[in-house]
Amino acid sequence: ELSRSLGISKVSVENYLDLLEKMFIIFNLRGFSRNLRKEITKTSKYYFYDLGLRNALIRNFNPLNLRQDVGGLFENFCIVERLKVLANRGSAANHYFWRTYEQKEIDLIENRDGRLNAFEFKINPTARAKATSFKEFLETYPSSQATTINPDSIENFLRSLPNVELEKEPAQRPSIIVRVVFEKKTSDNLSKAHCFDSKEILFPKHLA
Repeated sequence: ELSRSLGISKVSVENYLDLLEKMFIIFNLRGFSRNLRKEITKTSKYYFYDLGLRNALIRNFNPLNLRQDVGGLFENFCIVERLKVLANRGSAANHYFWRTYEQKEIDLIENRDGRLNAFEFKINPTARAKATSFKEFLETYPSSQATTINPDSIENFLRSLPNVELEKEPAQRPSIIVRVVFEKKTSDNLSKAHCFDSKEILFPKHLA
């Protein structure tokens, strides 16, 4: 689709997307499937880590009530914030989207601790995910859960994750001394020589 829209080859598009991923500008979700006859797996959905950069690229900083892409913005925001919270709490999870050949789709599938959670993101607090999509997903994966996330429920969506107990650090760790050199400007404007001061800063060895 991007190849047709931009008028360049598919290989060029794939190379550009790969470069943007390696620069941590975008990330992609692959299609989730355990039923290859009904579910699509060969496509990807791309999201931005920084929505400000996304807005700058499309030159759109209008208020939300004047934008046509507000649904996409909200979806991108929810997904990237979820990934941040999981990473900060040390909780591992795999993320996908779900789509069938009958065009039933769910925005985010999270596989964490062996459990599947499906999420649809709706900027309108009164909107609901398509019942047919949730219904088919839950019938296909009976032990999973499905939830619609809107602005009223996003706080719980981000805070409901369990904390992972991290390994406690020893009371003391060996330290090393790092010599840091600072440039000191001279008062003589005619002098081209540089004067330097040095200071020793104590760093924990595991941080150096």
